[in-house]
Amino acid sequence: MNLRVKALLVIGTSMFLFLGLLLLIASPFLYNDSITLDESQTMKNVERLHNELDSEKDILFRTNRDWAVWDDSYLFVNGNTPRKKEIYL
Repeated sequence: MNLRVKALLVIGTSMFLFLGLLLLIASPFLYNDSITLDESQTMKNVERLHNELDSEKDILFRTNRDWAVWDDSYLFVNGNTPRKKEIYL
């Protein structure tokens, strides 16, 4: 083996050991931070979904209430509810 090959082996081995040690030291910190970030993002997404569902529920409730009034009026005009005059007027 010549000097160039020996130097490359020493440098390569040193870099490999350094990166392995760095991975062993930094891995727990990065893992914990990523878990915390995932949990907070999940909670934000669940909250946004909850708000969106509440909004859709309110829109559906308002639309349903509006259409129910028109349904009663339509039935009255067609003569299907003769007592409406006594009840509402």
